[in-house]
Amino acid sequence: YTLGPLRCEGDDLFSNEVTFRVADAAINLPPFDMGHSGDIYLEFKTTGENAVIFHATGPTDYIKLSISGGNKLQFQYQAGSGPLGVNVHTSYHLNDNQWHTVSVERNR
Repeated sequence: YTLGPLRCEGDDLFSNEVTFRVADAAINLPPFDMGHSGDIYLEFKTTGENAVIFHATGPTDYIKLSISGGNKLQFQYQAGSGPLGVNVHTSYHLNDNQWHTVSVERNR
């Protein structure tokens, strides 16, 4: 078997960087529809002890990721059955101006 040349198309995963220079800056996103599955991957760095990293809403669903107290990630969402959430406490600070990775996946 012979495989021809490979070609990548779509988003360039590592050049979609956004920098906020003021505390109340935001990005307007299109309406959010959680559906039955989805995944989110992002990297962030911040010096803020309490911050909303993203908040997207739709007709009935929403997702929100925030930092609380410098060492707790809060992921809150509603996907048709009422609000739910996951809290992750870290043994290190997330507001240390170093890159941190978050990956969230939902399958039904």
